[in-house]
Amino acid sequence: MLIRFATPQELENWDSLILKNPDNGNIFQSFEMTNFKKLSGWKPLYLVAESSDETHNLYISVQEKSIAFLGKLWYISKGPGVKNTAELKVILPFLNNLARGNKVFAIKIEPELLKTEQNLSELSNLGLYKVRPIQPNYSTIILDISGSEEEILSSMPRKGAKYSINRARRDGVTVKRADSTDDNCRFFYELLAQTARESGFNIRTFDYHKEFWQVFAKKGLGQLFFA
Repeated sequence: MLIRFATPQELENWDSLILKNPDNGNIFQSFEMTNFKKLSGWKPLYLVAESSDETHNLYISVQEKSIAFLGKLWYISKGPGVKNTAELKVILPFLNNLARGNKVFAIKIEPELLKTEQNLSELSNLGLYKVRPIQPNYSTIILDISGSEEEILSSMPRKGAKYSINRARRDGVTVKRADSTDDNCRFFYELLAQTARESGFNIRTFDYHKEFWQVFAKKGLGQLFFA
């Protein structure tokens, strides 16, 4: 296996390429997301792990930040896009070698693996250490939405979301798409800020969120909805 930096041609099609990863891609590995993080002082890097068969290449988005007196930190948000620890075991030595050659002192990875005792043990055996998460919501919930609306609704617990949806139906609540204008972003941010205060979590500035929402809406990767 060889790990190298992506070519300009690969960068032009990056979001399509990450869909070929074993995990079928992740929005946090998209070109837009990694490039957007420049606003927070990260440098975007894009790597390609080449296999003997190009159909099994792995595409990895990396965020790099220089840390005083230590060197560079590589952060692979929601990646690399493997589907099990066996695939991770293959790529880690090559990734480590490339990192050392670029004066990287640590790599933070977040592969989307199930939290099982076996996986935790195997990750530890790979020499990995559990550290404080960077993402505020670091777990992923997978929901099967292949059925009809009624089938999905009936599969939900009676309390919580199911009750709220039925209550909204009775009250005549409708949901509409909203363009990511400055005014709509401001309104949405105020709702988010209120929720953050009531629930006790931190959020970024309005300008950060506005830029985030508008960038992804422009690329067709995000949509605001108002009820």
